[in-house]
Amino acid sequence: MGVNGDCKRTKIRFRWYGELKNNVNNGLFEVKHKIGLLGYKDRYDIKHTIKNSDNILNSLLNCEFNDLADITFKSISPLKSVLINRYHRKYYESPDHKIRITLDSDLTFYSIYSSVLNKINYVMPNHSIMEVKYDQGYDSLAFNFIGEMPFRLSKCSKYELGLRNIYG
Repeated sequence: MGVNGDCKRTKIRFRWYGELKNNVNNGLFEVKHKIGLLGYKDRYDIKHTIKNSDNILNSLLNCEFNDLADITFKSISPLKSVLINRYHRKYYESPDHKIRITLDSDLTFYSIYSSVLNKINYVMPNHSIMEVKYDQGYDSLAFNFIGEMPFRLSKCSKYELGLRNIYG
């Protein structure tokens, strides 16, 4: 279930790699769709440089997108940025390339409404999040793999963690 109890969800995000205090070049605008446990993303490259003092959403509104991205972005333009989450990510892949794992650590959350670049609002230094990713056709292989893990499987959203820890 999503934040509102829906099994069908859409999440909008702007992703970039690099430091928080630097200008953002070659960002990625993503629309993440989830239906039950299955998910996919629409991704759009952003060629516009976003200065560190800009509001990311306002900067994106001034970018030029291809037709599909423009239609998608205009439909969400009334939304407001509320959270920045940062983490270190390590990537792993099974030898047959059927299962991928990401391991996120050093989770840090910032409120858009505070001095984002000067104040960390919440840090989770002793927590890691592991995501197991695979194509739908490998369900049984992935479930067997997950069943061998020495820890409990649970759902976790870094976005929901950040909202809960910053805004209550």
